[in-house]
Amino acid sequence: MRSQLGQKLAVHGGSLSAGGWLWYIGGLCALGTLAGVYHAITFLFSDTPNTEAVGTGVLCAIACPLVLIVPVTRWRQSVAIFEQGLVWTRLVGTTTISRSDVVSVELIHHRGRRQATQYDEVAIQLCDGRSISINGIEHAAQVFNFVRAWAEPRPTQSRAAAWAPPAPGVWAPPSPPSSAWATSTPPSTSTRWR
Repeated sequence: MRSQLGQKLAVHGGSLSAGGWLWYIGGLCALGTLAGVYHAITFLFSDTPNTEAVGTGVLCAIACPLVLIVPVTRWRQSVAIFEQGLVWTRLVGTTTISRSDVVSVELIHHRGRRQATQYDEVAIQLCDGRSISINGIEHAAQVFNFVRAWAEPRPTQSRAAAWAPPAPGVWAPPSPPSSAWATSTPPSTSTRWR
């Protein structure tokens, strides 16, 4: 399929910053898991076991992969732009979008509390009714511009071929001003300043 898409024009990878706060929360869960392992080891060799810390460590071990799956999938993705389409490669599979399948595209900026752009999203509407949302790629504006060029309607003929001179007898140059207008004084205008 890639050979049908033509020559590769650009490749854009995932952005590490697209994970946002989920990296932080996943890191805390990983530290909680390590603390739980430490308390489980001390549980085996101590007289007073700390079962609450071991239980918290087990919960953190379950939550850590669930929290980190979103930032990891955004980070480990790529979008390859070709002349006739694009290929979006993620951890869960590859999606190929042909140039003729694109109906519309939208660039969405997701912002944090301080109004700084946290990550960008390119939402592509396809002709079969599906919508594809590509989140957290680097240089999303460039991907948006490529896809927007595909979504715009193509002209059926060039401007030079479409232009034709006016038909004879249809257009006449404006007549010169009448002599009455030329001799009369224009109406007075006043401007007020406050």
